[in-house]
Amino acid sequence: KYNPIIINWSGKDNYGIDHYEIKINNGSWINMGEKTTYIVENPVEGKYRILLKAVDKAGNYVIVERNITCIYDTDWDGVPDSQDAFPNNPKEWKDSDGDGIGDNSDLLPNANNYLLYGITIAILVVIISLIFWKKFKR
Repeated sequence: KYNPIIINWSGKDNYGIDHYEIKINNGSWINMGEKTTYIVENPVEGKYRILLKAVDKAGNYVIVERNITCIYDTDWDGVPDSQDAFPNNPKEWKDSDGDGIGDNSDLLPNANNYLLYGITIAILVVIISLIFWKKFKR
């Protein structure tokens, strides 16, 4: 469902690289041979601790650590889905008044539109009632 995490690296050594190993979070070391790419399919949202070990032909090795955070942003608007009121709409991400209309499309983003609609209808009913009342009073 989500894009994979693609981890690329390169290495160089006077004796030559024998192989690489990678370890993600608390998992086991994975021998990558001479491959310099590892793909995490369907990653879960969260933090990843990536350890990469390069072993040369003499048996010496070095370990490099990188920490990354994977976030889901389905609509690519720059707001993580976990904080996005509209994760499938790149033009909306916040709904300050909780009325289901995104702030960017909402004429009054800090006032509940349904409440305003109700007040407007009530006012119209009063105006129409006054007009009929005046008409029948004559």
